[in-house]
This record gives sequence, C-alpha cells and structure tokens, in this order.
Amino acid sequence: MREVFLFILLSISITLWSQEDFKVIDFKPLPKDYTAQLTHPINDEVNGGKAALIKIQTTEREFSFELGSFVPVDIVEKTGEIWLYVPGGTRRLTIKNKDFGVIRYNIEIPINGGKTYELRLKTPITTNKDLLGTGTVKITTYPDNAVLFNYANIEYKKVFSNVAGKNQFFIKLDTYVTLDTVINIKPDQLNEFTFKLVKKQGTLKVKSNPRGANVYIDNNKIGNTPISKLLPIGNYKVSIKKKGFVEQTRSIKIEENISTVIDMSLVNYSNAMRPMKMGKSISFTLFATALIGGVSAQLYANYQMTKYNNTEISSEAQTLKKNVTQFDQLAIIGFSSAGVIAVPFAIFSGKMRKMKKKYGI
Repeated sequence: MREVFLFILLSISITLWSQEDFKVIDFKPLPKDYTAQLTHPINDEVNGGKAALIKIQTTEREFSFELGSFVPVDIVEKTGEIWLYVPGGTRRLTIKNKDFGVIRYNIEIPINGGKTYELRLKTPITTNKDLLGTGTVKITTYPDNAVLFNYANIEYKKVFSNVAGKNQFFIKLDTYVTLDTVINIKPDQLNEFTFKLVKKQGTLKVKSNPRGANVYIDNNKIGNTPISKLLPIGNYKVSIKKKGFVEQTRSIKIEENISTVIDMSLVNYSNAMRPMKMGKSISFTLFATALIGGVSAQLYANYQMTKYNNTEISSEAQTLKKNVTQFDQLAIIGFSSAGVIAVPFAIFSGKMRKMKKKYGI
C-alpha cells in the first residue's frame, strides 16, 4: 500500500512539474522577416487580407492550436519550428499537447496581417511518459466512424501509444451522445477497448380523438393512441389510422431531450365523404334530367315527323316541320348536356370508390 501511495505521489509531482516547465518563454515581432509578406504569404480567405505568421521554436510535435474566436489559417511543420498562420487581430493563443498539457497565452502586442512573429516555447525534459512508460491502445467503436478526443480536445487515431495509467477520453459522433470514459492503460502491452455509442433521443407523444387509432412511423406500426415512445433524433413521417376515419399524416422532427406532441381529432369517414356524395348526387340528378329531357324531345320530334309525313295541309305541314326542327335541337342539347355532366359524375364515383378502399369502408 505504501509503495502504491508513493507511486501516485511521484506521478502527480512529475505531472505538476511538467506543466510548470511547459510555457511560453518569449514572444516578439520580427520586423526584418518578410516570410508572411513576400516569400511565403498565405491569404486569409475568411477574414480577408494576408495572414500573420507566428514561428514557434520547438522540436516537439503533436501540438494543436486554438485562437479564441478565430481559426488558424494554416499550420506548417518546419525543421526546428512550427509555422502558425493566424488572422490579423489575434489576441489569444491556446497550445495543447497530449504529453505536456495546455498553455493559454494572451498576446500583448498587436498582430497584423502580413507580419512575422516569433514564439519561443519551453517543453519539459521529463514527462509522465518517461516515468510511467507507455502502452499501445486499440479502440473499437460502434459506429466505427466515431472520433476519439482526449481531455484537451486533441483528436486521436483508433490505435495509438499513450502514457500508462488512467486517461480520460471522449468519443464523439454527430447525432450520438458523447461518451466520456476513463481507460486504464497498462505499460508495454496492447490495451484493447470497445465502446458502443447511443443515439441521441427525443420523445414522441401521440394522442387522438377517438382513442385507439393505429400509429405508424415511416409506415411501421408502433402501437395505438395514446402512446409515448423514445426515438433517435431525426425527421419522420407519422400516420394515424382508424377504420371509419380519415387517415392523418404529419411530418415531424425529433430533437434531443424534447417531447414532440401530436394531438389529432380524427374526421369521421361519413363527414369526409359528404362533399363527394353531394357532388355525385347533384351530378347524377343533372345527368338524369338532361338525359330524360333529350329522350323526351327526341320522341316528340319523331311524333311530329310522323304527323308531318301524313298531313296534306300545307299550313299544318309547315308548323309540324318547325316543331320537328325545334325538338331535334332540344334533343341534341339534352344528350350533349348529359354527356358533359357524366364526366363529373364519373369522377365523384371514382373518388368515392378510392376513399372507401383507402379507409376500409
């Protein structure tokens, strides 16, 4: 027990000492260095103009850089230094390294686009890696495209070497809950870990009047109203169906930790069919009236033609001929009207058949 305590105490001491020895020694402009202006300029496409260049003197690697509200324009590794191109006006610089820790540095001199600056960086000679040793880590995630970060938000590959001991990591993927985990890495061996991410979820609550309607999500039945169900975040199509009632469909978006409520009053099929029934009834009445009128006019025209053929009185013959012409025209109008009215009658009848089939009537 005493040996374990001393080991932990020594590890903490080395960690604190390493962090104290990881710092910015000096930061200054290089007025006679025209790298950012002439020899190797880079345009800042986001903020406009030429980027400023900070030459960081260090032989170490695996750094990441943050600039407060800005984003680095480019990072170029050179022999003995790192070229960090930044927007003009940068005032804060955060330097992160998985072995050394984090430096949060406030830049006290103005940073101007197209100008070059020098930052001298001190890094520890002894680190936790030297004290504790290292182990190889292999991370398997489901889904396999999840991304691994350490506590300093530095991205890691799925297979890497790291300081032995307990290490905190975050596994992230859009639409999934970020996994915060601590793994115990043993030195001089392969450490394998498997993690399964959980989809971000929200709640769907569906009610209907009357109750007992079937609820479908993307054409898959999930139950009957009233119902409450957890769903992965995303867009869905919700359908509510009940025999004798008109089907209702909604497009919804499920968001993380939010309840989405659908409350529908279903329309009785008979009420929904009333306009169709009325349209069919009116069109049928008009169709029948026009057809009967046409037939009647044609029969009367035929009757008048028979009398015209049998009469020998010229005045009566003229009257009969006029009647035949007039009623022939009325018959044509009646039959034509019946033909036109038959179209909406057929349309209303077809729609009623489709609605009956759709709603199970």
